[in-house]
Amino acid sequence: MKSKIYKFDPVIYPFKLLVTKDFDSQELQDTFYCIDDETEELVEDPKVFWPAKRTVARTIQVTDKKSCAHTCYLILLCKPKVIGAGTIAHEAYHVVSFVSEWLGFMPKKASEDEPCAYLEQWITNCIERTLKGYPKQMDGTEFSLEE
Repeated sequence: MKSKIYKFDPVIYPFKLLVTKDFDSQELQDTFYCIDDETEELVEDPKVFWPAKRTVARTIQVTDKKSCAHTCYLILLCKPKVIGAGTIAHEAYHVVSFVSEWLGFMPKKASEDEPCAYLEQWITNCIERTLKGYPKQMDGTEFSLEE
């Protein structure tokens, strides 16, 4: 693969986190299906992998076309040189929202939000380590379709 995608496994949740700052949009389109937020159906939506010029980062719910084995959240770091803490938190929050709604633990009050806070912290750390070039500090492995 030309794209360098790092895969992170949260262990206690049934999904994989994929983070990339070096990607080829055509390769992503050829590798992944998008998962529709509403219907949870697999869809081919090529424009999602081709971010607009002003897009700094994007989070997409996907599965790989070869096996369709895992729900994954793919975070595209489109402009890594300008990404700061706010963008990292923003993208991490998208994943937390997807997962907490999907698994039914969306907090209804502040005293119930600790699982979401820990998940957001973990995702933020994965994104930060990928940006800094140290994904292995978070047990990140290079994504491969051969797995």
